[in-house]
Amino acid sequence: MLLFAISFLAFSPAMAQQAEGKRNSFFLELGGNGGFYSLNYDRILMASGGWSLAGRMGAMYYGTDSGGMEAGRSVWLAAPLEVSWLRGRRNHRLELGLGVTPLYQEYPEEGSSQEKELRLLPVGRVGYRFQRAEGGMFYKAGFTPMAQFNHEEASLGRGVFLPWFGLAVGYTLKQ
Repeated sequence: MLLFAISFLAFSPAMAQQAEGKRNSFFLELGGNGGFYSLNYDRILMASGGWSLAGRMGAMYYGTDSGGMEAGRSVWLAAPLEVSWLRGRRNHRLELGLGVTPLYQEYPEEGSSQEKELRLLPVGRVGYRFQRAEGGMFYKAGFTPMAQFNHEEASLGRGVFLPWFGLAVGYTLKQ
C-alpha cells in the first residue's frame, strides 16, 4: 500500500506528461485483485522507452443475508491497490504488477455474535493489456495470485497461496 501511495505522489505533473497516449482509465474486473469483482481507476504515471508505470485503485462490496435471527449477515469490503509495469510500444502490452488488497470481513460466529476481521492480501499480476494510445475501450486479463494470512498464520510465517485470475473491460478517457 505504501509503494502505491509513494508512486502516485512521487511523480510530478511534468513527468506524468511523458506518459504515452491517454492516462486515465476506468474498468470493471471480474476476479482479480478484488476477489469476486472490483470497480477500478487506473492511471499511467509515466512512460519511457517502451516501459510504462501505472497505478490502480479500486473497490469491491459483497454482502449476504442468510435470513433468520441467528444466521446473521456476511459482508466483504475490499480496496485493491496495485502498481504495474507495462512493456510494449503500441496497443498490446505485458503487465507485471504488485499490490495489496485490504479486505474487511464481517460474518456470523457461533452464538449470535458477528466476527470482524481486517486482512491485507499481497497480490501479484502477470497479464496482457490492450489499451489504445488514443483512448477508447480497454481490456486486460491476468494471473493474479494472492497470499492470505490470518494473525496466527502470519506469526508462524505461514499462509495460504490462492491462484487467481482476472478479466477486465473498461474505458480509457480521450483527453
